Amino acid sequence: LLVLGEEAAYVHLHRLVQHHLRDFTRPTMDPVVQIVELLPALLTKLDPELGNFIKRSTCPAFFAVPWLVTWHAHDESSDLETSARLFDLFLASQPLM
Repeated sequence: LLVLGEEAAYVHLHRLVQHHLRDFTRPTMDPVVQIVELLPALLTKLDPELGNFIKRSTCPAFFAVPWLVTWHAHDESSDLETSARLFDLFLASQPLM
């Protein structure tokens, strides 16, 4: 998006909002809740100890919402190169990536 130019970036951002980020533009948070509720199962699959800790804590997975909505760009520890690589990955992937 940084190298596309204003007109092409607008076209891609418009498509991005319609597809990859559509659940975050709905009138309610219901679609976001459904996505976030997948997180404990995914964590358990990738890291059973962490996944089980999250399940035992009964902590809702809402801690992940900022990461999902901003694709990690909100994190001050992420530099531009890392953020750009993540955006490239997400743009080139299926929307649930």
